[in-house]
Amino acid sequence: MRPSRTHGLALALAGLPARSYAGPWRPVRGRATAGVGMSLDPTSTLVRPSALFERHLRETIGGAAPVQRYYQMMAYHLGWLDQQLRESAGGGGKRLRPALCLMACESVGAPAEQALAGALAVELVHNASLIHDDIEDGDEVRRHRPAVWALWGTGHGVNVGDGMLSLAHLAMLEASASRGTSVAARAGATLSRACVELFELFGCAAELGALLGGAGAGTVRRLGQFGRTLGRAFQMQDDLLGVWGDEARTGKPSADVRKRKRGLPAALAWECASPGAFAELCDLYAGSPGASEGGSERVLELFAHLDVQRRARRLVVEEVDAAIDLLPSAGLADAAALPLLEFAALLSTRFA
Repeated sequence: MRPSRTHGLALALAGLPARSYAGPWRPVRGRATAGVGMSLDPTSTLVRPSALFERHLRETIGGAAPVQRYYQMMAYHLGWLDQQLRESAGGGGKRLRPALCLMACESVGAPAEQALAGALAVELVHNASLIHDDIEDGDEVRRHRPAVWALWGTGHGVNVGDGMLSLAHLAMLEASASRGTSVAARAGATLSRACVELFELFGCAAELGALLGGAGAGTVRRLGQFGRTLGRAFQMQDDLLGVWGDEARTGKPSADVRKRKRGLPAALAWECASPGAFAELCDLYAGSPGASEGGSERVLELFAHLDVQRRARRLVVEEVDAAIDLLPSAGLADAAALPLLEFAALLSTRFA
């Protein structure tokens, strides 16, 4: 018996107080599970692969003369160096995608070390996309600090992002070369697809973890679908946080309304607006981004009137539930599936 979809909203808004598991989802003795009040702090679920991965990532971004400064810019973006390129304890992101990759590898019965190259690749692609996105959007702040391009200029920002993409492909090539041309080709194609559609990165992470862990084609495909569905939920949440997020926690100003970004909240507002509200939204979004603070306040008023935030949260929860519904068909053992369920539960509560 699968978990009922009716548990979804409670899962997201109440922190999984009573989600029941039966059949393949029953709790395993000796392990904290979502059904018995597990903590949703990322460190409780992801701490074990995190230390292993972080060490591997640092070794990759070591850099050497005469291009050491180039790698130092990467290290700055990842939170290891400050603006003067000195050692720093600053945050460098949650490492969700590599954690998913390593968990997927373990879920098919292989040690996490077997998928380190895949985890490294997806994290490098993700961070390259952030560096390039900041340039494209003109965002000067990333994770509470100046963005790479804001410190060193657009040219260096583009090059640092491109360098991370190159390192991602090199890591994947080196890791898969010893496993035969079939695995190498599939791994390379998976990573290339994620570079084109970034919401695919969660699917890429899960797929690479299973592939490098030696899983069969059916399991690799199903875990990829699980990850891609979570990726869509994560993108929806990013759109939510861009409007209603707490800047102190997200590390980025809630500026999507001021910039008139046409994300999920705007799409939902247009979908359910009355003719009058629809016309007003069109006028507000047709104006120059940031030109009127009063216009931004009016957009937020319309979002509140149309109940956009609640509607968007419900869509996120439904997407997470859809991902969970895919896991039984992956053919994983009960205990192996639980970390992936915990991971999905963690994402479903990321609303602040």
